[in-house]
Amino acid sequence: MRKGVLLVSIIILIIMIALISFISASYDCNGTLEEDIGEIDLYGKKSINGLGLGLFNSFETSVTNKFSADLLVDSAITSLSFDVLSEEIEIKKGIYNISILNLTGDTAKIGVGGSSGEIEKGNIETIGGLKVYLIDVDGEYPDSFDVDLILGDTSLSLSNYDNIDDLIQVEGVDYVLSLFSASDNNAIIKVDKCKNGIFTEAIVDSVVNVTDINISDTNVTDGNLTNNNVSEGNFSEIDSNVNFTEINQSNQNQDNQQSIIEKFKNLKLGLIFLIIGIFLVVFILFLYFKYKLKREGEFKELSNSYNSSRNN
Repeated sequence: MRKGVLLVSIIILIIMIALISFISASYDCNGTLEEDIGEIDLYGKKSINGLGLGLFNSFETSVTNKFSADLLVDSAITSLSFDVLSEEIEIKKGIYNISILNLTGDTAKIGVGGSSGEIEKGNIETIGGLKVYLIDVDGEYPDSFDVDLILGDTSLSLSNYDNIDDLIQVEGVDYVLSLFSASDNNAIIKVDKCKNGIFTEAIVDSVVNVTDINISDTNVTDGNLTNNNVSEGNFSEIDSNVNFTEINQSNQNQDNQQSIIEKFKNLKLGLIFLIIGIFLVVFILFLYFKYKLKREGEFKELSNSYNSSRNN
């Protein structure tokens, strides 16, 4: 019985973890919205919508349907060695001279401009105003060695259980970075850029109730709404021309983005119900076989007792 209770507890825990949901912020651009999406390999760098992104950590847990990615924004990748002791990188923030100053085991001393600092393999440090991640080290300094680095202006963590997207500003330009998916080897990132404007956070899932408003004398011709008389509300005697085609076109990009996100949510929901169904079937079979074994044991005990009484 205790094993059964433990099994039920484990199933409930897994289901609760799988059903963890997040609230994704929505942003409106008052300028020109430019959208782009791309896949970044782990320890790689890719330019998406003109913004350099380096991926230094990525993981996925399929059982709980969790995934996350750690990025360096406005980034570059460089490799230093015994024959290339320094290299110049250019990002949106500026031009920087990166150099290797020493190497001891898995710890490298890196110079960024006039500053320097030590980093252990697999760690990230701030040196000379840049975030520096040490991907790998090999060999011995100064004879023969190789050092691989990802450098960037800022670091950003995205996940489907905490913050699926985030608003950042790079050199006066607003970007919204959204995590579409991630695995142990790569991540798919969507980058929205607000050109000649800024992003503002929009209200999501709002509900508006309109009561006691009567609309009369309304004529709709060729997609235009004209001569509207709104009475018994807060609006009256409004003459306007509302072009619904223009409204729909202005919202089309946002609707397309939302439809893609809804497809991912529906896929996630379907997987959750599939997992729940499998666990329920396993649990019912477990109870059935447990009951069956118990009944067989009781019948065998009763039979042995009956035969024993007859022999006596």
